[in-house]
Amino acid sequence: MQLFFFLVSGGLVQSCGHIIPESPVLALGSNFTALCILNESCLDFGNIYANQIIWKIKNRVVPKEQYHEINRTVSSVTFNDTSALATPLTCNILADGQIEQNIYGITVTIGCKYHFSCILF
Repeated sequence: MQLFFFLVSGGLVQSCGHIIPESPVLALGSNFTALCILNESCLDFGNIYANQIIWKIKNRVVPKEQYHEINRTVSSVTFNDTSALATPLTCNILADGQIEQNIYGITVTIGCKYHFSCILF
């Protein structure tokens, strides 16, 4: 997944955040929570905080009721049923001027709930 929002310092490019878990494999219909963690070095430079994070599945905004700010650097999103999940799952930020920027994205793989149900005859 490409990272679009970054800090350039002394010629080095640094991501301003990441999502954990990275590229999970989930059971169909299970619960899932992801965390978007902002890097401290980007907070003051970019004037970004976790309360500005917007979660998206593909290009569709996840309802705000599904995520919340844990602290100034971490936002979580919870899905009670993974059957609605698609790839990519991204955390985005409303930067100065209300311009939406992608912070990070992950690939989510939905698998079978039970191994034997994956066998095709």
